[in-house]
Amino acid sequence: MTIQEYFAGDLAGGADFLELERRGAQTVLCEENAVILYMPPDGTVLFAAKNEDAARKTARLLPRTGIASVHGEVCAQIAAEALGLKGGARCYQARYLLPELPEMTAGIEVRILDEQYIETAARHYKGVGEDSGAYMRERVKAGALLGAFFLNGILAGFIGTHHEGSMGMLEIFPEYRRLGLGYALESALIRRLMEQGAIPYCQVYEGNEASLRLQRKLGLTFSDEFVYWLS
Repeated sequence: MTIQEYFAGDLAGGADFLELERRGAQTVLCEENAVILYMPPDGTVLFAAKNEDAARKTARLLPRTGIASVHGEVCAQIAAEALGLKGGARCYQARYLLPELPEMTAGIEVRILDEQYIETAARHYKGVGEDSGAYMRERVKAGALLGAFFLNGILAGFIGTHHEGSMGMLEIFPEYRRLGLGYALESALIRRLMEQGAIPYCQVYEGNEASLRLQRKLGLTFSDEFVYWLS
């Protein structure tokens, strides 16, 4: 059984597993009814199971790293109990499955943010709580953020990839919203990921209707299950 075969019926649902595998994650378990991946050095654990029985039988194999991404509510409850973690964000997962690259937006330059923009990124993004500043500084240094610039060189917003490979951190500065920059940034990031052989996917917090509309507009396909982050 491969991860690709496990998620054959839910290609969007398998995006995070397949991308983490591509990035060199260790396969702890991959069988007909359950799959577990572990990604050092940050310790991200991914867990999915076909049913409650399979989840209970395999949860003992979960590495105890302090952070896990789990597919499905029942599986998340079992994993939280086994690992002593608390439930966090509940997210939709969506994957870009179209064969063609998305179109670029005219009049907007999208390029990698270099270190002169570290503090700007750290100041605007608060998505990972108290550690957001340090996290954004690391992401900029890793070359993981793209910025949208008007032709006069003004930075209007940014997007990037998280440690585990998901697209996110989309921030459009207030004075530049409703100009289509979110679409321009994410379409550029999707193109970049596809050209790198990566899997373009994202996880959207439940209730973030603006982001959900953007994913649908870009043509992403949604998974059948929610993803739960435990910590």
